[in-house]
Parts: sequence; structure tokens; C-alpha cells
Amino acid sequence: MTLDISSRAFSASPQVRSGIERAIQSAVEHLQGYESELAFQEVVQPFFTRARIIDAMTTTEFPAMRAHFALAPSGEVRALFGAIENLAWLVGTDRPRHLDTLDGAKLYAFNADFWTSDNEWRDFRVASVDEIYWRTYLKEADEQRIAEVRRELAGAITPLETSETPDGVRLKFWLLAKCQLIRRELIVARSGELTRIDDVRASDLPVYEGKLWEMIDGRLVPSG
Repeated sequence: MTLDISSRAFSASPQVRSGIERAIQSAVEHLQGYESELAFQEVVQPFFTRARIIDAMTTTEFPAMRAHFALAPSGEVRALFGAIENLAWLVGTDRPRHLDTLDGAKLYAFNADFWTSDNEWRDFRVASVDEIYWRTYLKEADEQRIAEVRRELAGAITPLETSETPDGVRLKFWLLAKCQLIRRELIVARSGELTRIDDVRASDLPVYEGKLWEMIDGRLVPSG
């Protein structure tokens, strides 16, 4: 069985829209003031059979700002943005499927990590220092910073490492988020609970935030 993630238009009922608006006011600062300008999509995913993952995006800003929300079978809505604890709550209402295989656990981990990230723009995973996409125009101080990163971390950055735990799967990988280079560890329990451990290895890097993306040399990279 092939597992995949896609999206489709979602028409939010007044009750669901009200729940999303309350969650924004409570916990999603970058969408506050845009509640009446949001478009919704449902994340079509194979894990939750009764709960839903809703992707809310602004329609008047470019690039669009977004956040993900959990819609429980009861109709309750909670923000997933920056709130990994709300994923644990959702798991308690509808235990996810397909986490007993490595492929299923990896797909779930990477998507759940995205849904619960506190990064307003998308993270950029890298498997070596050469995969870091630096800003196009660099000052002398930026060049020195890049040289420092290459000297200190070139041997540390590695491709994705995957291992089994007594209760699930552990993933270790490197990424760029908020102009930081991070070594991230995700531990996925078979119950669906996700643990994220970040080790920030470099900050204030001359890289793009990830507001804009484009294909460069066959790779989709942040370009703005």
C-alpha cells in the first residue's frame, strides 16, 4: 500500500471557522487580524480516520501566511502551529494508523513535524554543508560566517539517520529554520505521539527565511 499526502478544498462550517478563529486569537500570532481573509484546505492523509488536519492560509498576503489546525471528531479545534502538545491531544481522540511500518512512521513524522512547527515559513532539510543555499548577495562578514560553518560543521552534517526504538522510530536529520542550522531528532511512538529534540548548532546565518521557494539546479530551495 502506497501512503501519500495531498490536499483538497475545505468548506469550514460556522462552528469550525469560529473554533479556528478562537485558536488563532489564543496561540497563532502571525494570523491574528487575518481571520476573515483565510482560505482553508484539508490535508488528505492516511493516518487519522475521523480527525482532520486543516491548513489555513491568508488570501491577501504574498507570500501567503499559514498555520495548521486539528479538528477532532467531537468538532473541537486546536492550533497545531507551535503546539506539539495539541498533536498528542489529537492522537488521544483518534489514534493514527500505519505507524507500524518504517515508511508510514517516517511520512507521519515529517508531516506532523511540519504541522506543529513554530516556523512561520517552511523548514529546509539538508544532508551536507554543500546543500545549504546561501543568500545570493553576501557581505564580507557573511563570507566569514559561511567559512566558519564549513570549518566547524562540514564533518558533522549527515543525511537522514533512521533507527527503531522499543516503541517506534527515531529520525535524526539537519535543517535550516529561522536562519538557524539545527540538528533535529524526532521520536515517533506507535501511538502517534511525537517528540522533537532540537540542537541549534549555528544562528544568524546568511540564508533565506523560506518565504519564497524555487527550483535551482534541480532542487527546490528557499530563495526569499
